Amino acid sequence: MLKLMEDGAVQECRRPGPAQAGGGTAYPVYHRDLHGGMLAANSFMDEVWFVEGGELLAHGRDAILSRLAQGPAPEALIREAALRTQRLKEAAPYELAFCPTYSCNLRCAYCYQQFDPTLDKRVVSDENLSKFLAYAGGMIDKVRAARPERPVVLQFFGGEPFTRPAKPVIKKLFEFCRERKVHVAVTTNGVGVDDFFDILLPYHGYIAKVGVTLDGVGEFHDSRRKSRDGRDTFDGIVRNINVLLRAGIRVMTSLTLDKSNLGQAERFFAFAEAQGWSDNPLVELSVARVDDRKYETGYDAIMSEARLFKELLDLNSRKPFPANIRFAFLKTSLPLAARLRSAFNQNEAGRDKFRYCWSCSGLDSMVYVDSGLDVYRCTYTVGDKRFRIGTLAGGFSTEEWEKHWTWGRRECRECPIGGYCSGGCRLSAQKDFERNCREEKANFEYLIEHVVAPKLAGMLPAKAA
Repeated sequence: MLKLMEDGAVQECRRPGPAQAGGGTAYPVYHRDLHGGMLAANSFMDEVWFVEGGELLAHGRDAILSRLAQGPAPEALIREAALRTQRLKEAAPYELAFCPTYSCNLRCAYCYQQFDPTLDKRVVSDENLSKFLAYAGGMIDKVRAARPERPVVLQFFGGEPFTRPAKPVIKKLFEFCRERKVHVAVTTNGVGVDDFFDILLPYHGYIAKVGVTLDGVGEFHDSRRKSRDGRDTFDGIVRNINVLLRAGIRVMTSLTLDKSNLGQAERFFAFAEAQGWSDNPLVELSVARVDDRKYETGYDAIMSEARLFKELLDLNSRKPFPANIRFAFLKTSLPLAARLRSAFNQNEAGRDKFRYCWSCSGLDSMVYVDSGLDVYRCTYTVGDKRFRIGTLAGGFSTEEWEKHWTWGRRECRECPIGGYCSGGCRLSAQKDFERNCREEKANFEYLIEHVVAPKLAGMLPAKAA
């Protein structure tokens, strides 16, 4: 009898043999000896099995792996994924992001934009703002003509959108959203939010969410997210968050972790509890990971997602996380984390099956438009003209991004974790595919050894574990 790992438990069930599978396709299966048996994962079928030692002796490892490898032809899996994408896309909001300026009032050590001296940090011109609003208005009309009830969200990104020189632009954007009945989402460092209360509070009914990054508590945050003029920022950011909450505005705090501030996680959650954020329905406590997708910052404190996942699970075992926490860093690890019921509200709503992230998926149509009206697909590429996908005037396409998926490269189709990794980050794979591949495989092995194996031991009967 085989055991299927699902929903935080192992369930006994039978796997069809090759003769019953109807001559399907054999996919590469990841397998590893664990707890006197074998863990096996068919990432293409998204099935994870534990095979007890007695089963291995009775039927043989190769025969069992051959059975677990069987599945429908790739065309059937692709078709099923496409149908799912279409269903989800019809229900998803239409989102468009605008970067009014690349200027920022902080200088953070790991920021991927600060290394580009060519960035034009001027605020968008009146002419370009008018062109952007004309484009946005046309898209809103098109979306609502097709489905009047579909939500529309305009995101503000940067740089830092809440800088004083950009305030007249932000005012015009909010007025546009009010007139068109569009919701607003903002990504901000939170430092200058108080300069915008006279806009944010009157328009609060149109704000879907304000996202604010915090790297820890007090002096530690101030040491990492440094003001350009040397001022401390943490206390002011916290005051601004609490003003927004009192006004009924949803806030997502993003705790961005690496090796150097991992110890701040416990302090931050205690601080959030003291502030009343942990049980506030307006607050989402997001946990993100510092990374270097383009392999260019040289920042040496980055942790793999599986390592960070393991450290956070250990922290949760000592003191359970609040219910409003949300992980925002799991990619290759997410399917197994979900099976372990340990994904902590991360759902990757914009991510298709066989895609590493939303930007390589057809499900999410969002693009970023900057002050020069250049268009970008991925958050990590905004402002880097090497990755521009077009312009508002000349047109743009996400087609090249959507070509990056499990089935787009032979190495991924033949890899046991190809259905989970999906080729890894497109930016990393484009820069150095072999390095990206090594890192993804090492990440998965760490996940199995340090997260899945201990969890599985707790699910199995004592004799099996």
